Amino acid sequence: MKEFEQLAESWNKLLEKSPVNQLFLRWEWLYCWAKYYLGSDRLMVLTAFSEEKLIGIAPLYLRPEKLFGLLNVRTICFLGSGEVCSPYPDFIISEKKKTLFMLIFPIFSGREETNGIFFCLRRFQLNPPRLIWSTR
Repeated sequence: MKEFEQLAESWNKLLEKSPVNQLFLRWEWLYCWAKYYLGSDRLMVLTAFSEEKLIGIAPLYLRPEKLFGLLNVRTICFLGSGEVCSPYPDFIISEKKKTLFMLIFPIFSGREETNGIFFCLRRFQLNPPRLIWSTR
């Protein structure tokens, strides 16, 4: 959580330049959510920098669960989703760096600890949940 705390100022500055600028993506909201609702789930905030400037944030967390009550899986979800959820979770990317979104998923490919992970990315506004199965 300490590294997450250090992102506060740059997080909100990036959010203000982002097309998804809204209250439920502010650092203060997601930090409080993580502090009170994350529990034993693992915080997984991915950041992208260009010349030491923050240009992208993937506010995520890793949650173990059972698929169909049988198979143990790990699910990556947007921070703020689930219990007491934020209505519009999203990636925080400056308007000029939209292609950064396409770089997020390859980060996970080829890494041993990410085999068999579900990505559950839910945008409550327009789209149904999207599940993406990660394999090597």
